Amino acid sequence: MTMKSIQLLLFFVLAMAFNSFGQSKLAQWPELNDFYKILNVVHTPAMKNDMTPLRQNAQALLEASRKLNNSAVPAGFNATEVKPLLGKMVTQCENIVTNMQNGAANSTYIEILKVTGRLFKTVAK
Repeated sequence: MTMKSIQLLLFFVLAMAFNSFGQSKLAQWPELNDFYKILNVVHTPAMKNDMTPLRQNAQALLEASRKLNNSAVPAGFNATEVKPLLGKMVTQCENIVTNMQNGAANSTYIEILKVTGRLFKTVAK
């Protein structure tokens, strides 16, 4: 087994573990789940330098982040900790749309999505 195969396998195992853990949290907060669905569609292809799904869904991701930010934080989440992170997620999504309008390099989107993904994981924990 090559190192790349091992890394890919490890990625999928960790993604499945996070996904199964996060499903119960996502079920508690429909707006978080809606945001996750769109983020999931755009994140993985973007990390492989395929920006087509991001271009097609950038506005929907921004709208979902705004809807999430405006929603009530359910019990089971620390609202004091989570609310500022939601605002940062909106800012990141706004940055994606703005950079799309300005024709930014793919590396710009990758960095923004990495930050957005980290914020999401912190909120969903």
